[in-house]
Amino acid sequence: MTRTSGTRVDHYELLDHLGDGGQAEIHRAKDLRDGSEVVLKFPLAKTLDHPVLAARWRREVAVTETLSHP
Repeated sequence: MTRTSGTRVDHYELLDHLGDGGQAEIHRAKDLRDGSEVVLKFPLAKTLDHPVLAARWRREVAVTETLSHP
């Protein structure tokens, strides 16, 4: 899936494509609820199709959800 600036994903608006990694693509985005800027990381299909990589992704998401930093 191609995600471009201006695309809305849930309550976020994508601003810039920051880069691609081995398992994900990364975007700078604006939270439309409070106007804050965030970074969104989208897993690549090959990541979710691979059981070990998908498990790592789920662990990363769980850890990331515990973080709070201005």
